[in-house]
Amino acid sequence: MKTFNIILLLIMGLGFSASSQNRIIESNRAEYDRKNPQPCITIFVEPGADELKKGFQKYLKDNYAFKVKNKRKYLKAKKTIFAAVTLGEIDFKANVKRVSEESLTQMDIFLILPGNVFISEKTHPKEYNKLLDIVKGFYSSFLKEYYNKEFSEVNSQIENFSSNREKLLKKKTKATAKLEKNKKKITELNIENKEKEVAIAKYAKGISTAEKNLKDLKAKLEKVSKRINDLK
Repeated sequence: MKTFNIILLLIMGLGFSASSQNRIIESNRAEYDRKNPQPCITIFVEPGADELKKGFQKYLKDNYAFKVKNKRKYLKAKKTIFAAVTLGEIDFKANVKRVSEESLTQMDIFLILPGNVFISEKTHPKEYNKLLDIVKGFYSSFLKEYYNKEFSEVNSQIENFSSNREKLLKKKTKATAKLEKNKKKITELNIENKEKEVAIAKYAKGISTAEKNLKDLKAKLEKVSKRINDLK
C-alpha cells in the first residue's frame, strides 16, 4: 500500500504543470445555468467527463444512498433529501466539462436550499463542510481507483513487453549461434573448395598429359602397323 501511495503521488504530481494538476478548489464560484456565477466546490481531475460523472453518481448512491440523474453535461437531483448534508429539501447539481487546455475534467458541485439559496462556506458553514468532506472523500477514492487501474494496466503491458523481449532475446541468441555455425561451415567449405580446385587443376593437367601420350602412342601404333603391312 505504501508503494502504491508513492506511485500515486508520482503519477499525480509529475508530468503536469502547476495549472494542470488534479485539485480541489474550495469556496469557488462558477456558472450554474449559464447565469451569474454561484457558490460551489470545484474539482479538476485527469479522467474523462463520462467516467467522472458515473464515478460520482455511484459514490453518492453506494455511500450516502443519494440518487442523482446522469445527464449529458451534469448530474442533478431536484427537491430531494441529502441526509448526509442536511435534513431539509434541497436541489443538487454537478456540472461537468472537459477543459481541453489543461487536459482535465472540471466538475462544479452546487447544493441549493429552498428559495434558490446556494450554500457556501460563509452562509452555511455546517452544510458546506459536510458537502466538502463528501467531495474530498470521493476525490481521493476516485483517483486512487483510477490510478490503481491505470497502474495495473501499464504494469501488465510492461510484463507483456518484458516477456516478449525475453522470447526475442532467446530467438536472437539461437539465430546468432546458428549464424556462427554456418559461418564456420562456410569457412571449412571454402578451405575444402580451394583444396578441390588444386586437385582439379592437377587432374586436368594429368588428363592433358595422358591425352597427349595417348595421341603419341596411337601415332606410333599406326607406324608399326604400317611397317607390318609393308612386310607382307
